[in-house]
Amino acid sequence: MTPASDRIERYLKTVAAEFSNLPAAQRTDEIRELRSHLEALVDQAMQQGADQATAVTTALDQFGSADQLGRILATTWQRHQATGHVAWWQLLLIYIVGVAVTLGMLVLIGDVPSNFPTSFLPVLYKALWIAALGVGTPILAGFIQRRRSPAARI
Repeated sequence: MTPASDRIERYLKTVAAEFSNLPAAQRTDEIRELRSHLEALVDQAMQQGADQATAVTTALDQFGSADQLGRILATTWQRHQATGHVAWWQLLLIYIVGVAVTLGMLVLIGDVPSNFPTSFLPVLYKALWIAALGVGTPILAGFIQRRRSPAARI
């Protein structure tokens, strides 16, 4: 290893020490992502005529303090974990409320047949599907958002 790459490795170790609370796989992914960005910045600076030592210094300066970056990543991940979990009973409650609200709206707009109790099943099916889409779409979006790395969300 060159002294320049040693500096990058020390920087990454300092960052990783700040988010040791992440699962090992997540921590590895974050460090791999940071390393690739640092290497890209070093390559860019070298293509512009800087020597390797200057390019590494420039890249590390652009990233800022390793301690601070590590704390930001750890805080972002913790906040994400705290807000990313919804219990099954909360989802069920949201769904039931969604069905009730949808049924109420369908009744208000007159989508209830004249022989109300006997032909109510199609209206109930509509309400179930509409509520499922209304509840399921944000849940799916949240799942996709959680699959992205915290570094990509900063």
